[in-house]
Amino acid sequence: MRVEIKKARTKFVVKGKDKADIRKSAEERNGGTHIMKDIIKKDLYRRYGEKGETVFDKLLRPPEIKFLIALRRANGSRNPFAKMRLRRISHKTGIQIPACTKIGEGFYIGHFGSIVINPNAVIGKNVNIAVGVTIGRENRGL
Repeated sequence: MRVEIKKARTKFVVKGKDKADIRKSAEERNGGTHIMKDIIKKDLYRRYGEKGETVFDKLLRPPEIKFLIALRRANGSRNPFAKMRLRRISHKTGIQIPACTKIGEGFYIGHFGSIVINPNAVIGKNVNIAVGVTIGRENRGL
């Protein structure tokens, strides 16, 4: 199906698509950020509990929380700066979790240190990770 876009005064008219389809696709694009914010809130709930993150906690976030938020933002983002920030924080903290790793909500990192996770790993909901953890595949010859 060919989609033509014509500009009529200040309004775009799309031939071949219904207005409801256009609105739905825009909601799907913007819905990804809302889903990611919910996942970050659930991760922070695992850290701070029901009281939530206070202003003081936001100002002095521990490095593992900074890494976790950068990981969530870079996960579905096309923004290259989000991935560069994740790489920078990864070098500072020693946590090596690629942005393409599938991690469920409620992920908790105890504190920063040597944590390595394979990009092909799938991690479920409410998982605690401690220092010195390696999740991946070990190559032992043929």
